[in-house]
Amino acid sequence: MDCKLVVSSGPGRGLELALDAPRAFTIGRSNSADLKILDSGISRIHCDVAPDGSEWKVRDRGSRNGVHVRGEQVREHRLAPGDEFSIGRSTLIKLDAIEPTTEMPDGYGDSVMTVQPLGVGAPSGPISLAGAVAPTEPSLVGRSLGEFRVAEKLAHSSASTTYRALQPTLNRNVVLQVFNHACSRDPTFRDEVIERVRHVSPLIHPTVVQLFDLEEADGLLFVVMEHFKGRTLSSHLAKQHFVPVRSAIQVAQQLCEALMHASEMQLPVPSIHPDDVWIDDEYRAKVQYFREPERGDAASTVDGLVYRAPELLSPSAQGGASSAVYSVGAILYQMVGGIPPFRADNVDLLRAKVLRDDAPDLRKLNYQASPALCDVIRQTMSKKPAERPAGARELDEALRKITAPTAR
Repeated sequence: MDCKLVVSSGPGRGLELALDAPRAFTIGRSNSADLKILDSGISRIHCDVAPDGSEWKVRDRGSRNGVHVRGEQVREHRLAPGDEFSIGRSTLIKLDAIEPTTEMPDGYGDSVMTVQPLGVGAPSGPISLAGAVAPTEPSLVGRSLGEFRVAEKLAHSSASTTYRALQPTLNRNVVLQVFNHACSRDPTFRDEVIERVRHVSPLIHPTVVQLFDLEEADGLLFVVMEHFKGRTLSSHLAKQHFVPVRSAIQVAQQLCEALMHASEMQLPVPSIHPDDVWIDDEYRAKVQYFREPERGDAASTVDGLVYRAPELLSPSAQGGASSAVYSVGAILYQMVGGIPPFRADNVDLLRAKVLRDDAPDLRKLNYQASPALCDVIRQTMSKKPAERPAGARELDEALRKITAPTAR
């Protein structure tokens, strides 16, 4: 039976996700989750809904607050249409059956979509996205979008769906981040996407996910990006928790290279999040600088605060090169230590910890972390910007000294 998930209460109320393939669909706060919900009580990858014969079941993925069915915490639970489960602080999710729809004529979705210049067909008045509910949109897998043949769904958020696609003219795989119809029609959202693309598209470097183009087809605005065969660092950490120490340093050095390139291109980067970092099996890393405009203040969520320097937590936040360095230090801490540098159940408590407390002793979390590495991370995460490495180049040099053959 074809089914969908419907968020019936909480911050993501009204969001829907069609379970349109025989695979597990993840739910969490991370951009890599199939169903992204900005509830501060939800883990980055909180749970998944997976096929169980002809039915579906919900499975806890080691979340902080658990999965509950009728008030009882469960590790796994088989779902029937109409069943609900709760996660986080106030999020309730229901499994609904999808009613069969009339079959479209043969050839529907093939290369017949009209490509329009940006701005054509936009409504005369703005569509407010604050609290808007994006309806479930049909999967584009197997269809064509402009010249691109969509092959695989990679991720989903409230504003967009990300696919792997083939670009036949250049015989290459690309990634398409396709914004839903409501966002594609909203002038404010479109302007923000165009502005971000203009800033990011000049960045061409081995440690940066290249942004190729911004296009529109069949009323859908979409970004065309380099396809990097790997996974986000956040999804890796959600499953594996650690990165081997030497490899973690290697990833951090590549983040420094990406930041140095952005600085050379005069693109200010206040922070990096594990959702922005892609890695492969050999820990080659790339930073995806393009981020979709957020619906709501993502920086005010628990997940958004962990990697932000203290000076970025005020309403009049002003960061510099050392603020981005801080985020690399926080990411390196988590890769080596297996947990984020700060954890709390709510935003206010976490903000207080970031502003006031030192991160737990890294050596107690991973005995393989050398004193020299712990010192560099501690300095990089100093509360005072002047006490950190001045920029990515200085942090890279400090990490190189640790990995030098004579380093102890």
